[in-house]
Amino acid sequence: WDDGTGEDVLGPYPSGVCITESHTWDEEGTYIVEVKARDIHDAESDWASLEVVMPVNQNTNYSPFLLLLQKIIQRFPILEQLLTAIQLLG
Repeated sequence: WDDGTGEDVLGPYPSGVCITESHTWDEEGTYIVEVKARDIHDAESDWASLEVVMPVNQNTNYSPFLLLLQKIIQRFPILEQLLTAIQLLG
C-alpha cells in the first residue's frame, strides 16, 4: 500500500476469478500500490503498479442512505461485483 502498513496476502483463488481489495490511507499523498499473482505452483507474475493520489476530490453531498450503501459495498466486495453484473445486463 506504500504507506508502511505492510503487505496483504490473499487467496488462493481459482483461476480467472476477479479479486477486489480495499485500503484507507490516513494521510494525503501519492502512493504506489503494487500487486502480483502467484499460482498454486508458486510461480509468480511480474509486479503491476497503480499510482493513487489521496484525497480524491469527491462531491461530499451524499445522503445518509448513499453513505451507508457505500460502506456496505466496501465491506462486502461481492455486492459490487453483483451490482456491476446487473448493470451490464440492464
